[in-house]
Amino acid sequence: HFAAESEELCDFWLTALHEGIRDCSPSIEPDNSSEVLYRESLTKISHDVYYDVTFTEKKPMGMVLEKVGEWAIVKISNYAESGVKAGSVLSAINGVAVVSAPYDEIVEQLREWEPPLLLTFRQAPEKVGYLGK
Repeated sequence: HFAAESEELCDFWLTALHEGIRDCSPSIEPDNSSEVLYRESLTKISHDVYYDVTFTEKKPMGMVLEKVGEWAIVKISNYAESGVKAGSVLSAINGVAVVSAPYDEIVEQLREWEPPLLLTFRQAPEKVGYLGK
């Protein structure tokens, strides 16, 4: 969000932003910078809890994903077997962020997986404590 003193000034800044974005060319290099940035962003969000689960052998993962918007949310999970908590959001596959990826692409990646598979989840928020009147 931003604010301007006049409609003209607002239009000026919107135009400048659009031109800057349009003229921007992303750098795609064969390094792990996106993984590093992703991991760094996870540490900056102190109220969110992320956890990793590694599958070392090819077998059913013990969870059911549900499409909510484009997010892949764990609807049902055999926590004792998989270590995945129901309600968690699948955030990364093998260190590559999938939060903004289309759900169908996420499911396709999981259909074709080979061990080892590292999945990163954002745990669903939980409220603890007591209610008082």
